[in-house]
Amino acid sequence: MDDPIKISPQLLSKAGASTVRLAPGDVIFKDGDAPDKMYVVISGVVEIHLRDAVIETVPQGGTFGEMALIDSSPRSATVIAKTDPASKGPLQFLAKKRGGWG
Repeated sequence: MDDPIKISPQLLSKAGASTVRLAPGDVIFKDGDAPDKMYVVISGVVEIHLRDAVIETVPQGGTFGEMALIDSSPRSATVIAKTDPASKGPLQFLAKKRGGWG
């Protein structure tokens, strides 16, 4: 399996992304929600769920929800913040809203 594409948090921050802090177990978005943002994991880990199964785990530096920037289809999975045993702080994400990049 190929390594996931990693996006620089600094670059996304300069493009207008904001930092979001979540607790383990918080639902970031649910299957069927309107697409409004993509996310980059700054610290922690998230799980992507399809129905009752975990289909992917996204680690620090990974992205999810990027289709929100491309089309207006509803979310196709549920994403939940999880604990990272190596993390000593809150789970943090950069969130970039749909729209312009500048």
